[in-house]
Amino acid sequence: MYALRSALRAPARVSPRAFTTTAARWKDAWANTPDMNFAEFNKLARAPTDDVLLIDTREPDEAAMSPISGTVNLPFSKVASALAEGNNPGQFQNDFAFSKPAYNQKMVFLDRAAKRSEAAAEAARKAGYQNVRTYGGGVKEYQENADKHKE
Repeated sequence: MYALRSALRAPARVSPRAFTTTAARWKDAWANTPDMNFAEFNKLARAPTDDVLLIDTREPDEAAMSPISGTVNLPFSKVASALAEGNNPGQFQNDFAFSKPAYNQKMVFLDRAAKRSEAAAEAARKAGYQNVRTYGGGVKEYQENADKHKE
């Protein structure tokens, strides 16, 4: 009986992990999973949101030949300078026709085959962006799979 009373009076020990939020777990999962699969990317491309920016790193003429819905174009050759800290947001808007991303913006880079998208993601991280992923399958894989998964 004594043990039961003292157990009832003792403060409960709660793990700090019990207070983590779903948003914090989502952010960690986002940052710790650099390569996005087709299903994730397809969902975002078909129903774009303000939460995630899909960035096509192909040159404008390449992107125009086979556009991917829901994406904006930021050519690989300009990623590092465009996302640099000193780059004027107004100039960015004029040059690329979309707003310069905030440093906490979730971004997914894609390319024809993934080499440029991986390098672009690394350049974004070096510029201070942390919520960066790539779609490693590239445009070709996306288009092949998107045709198979049309709803």
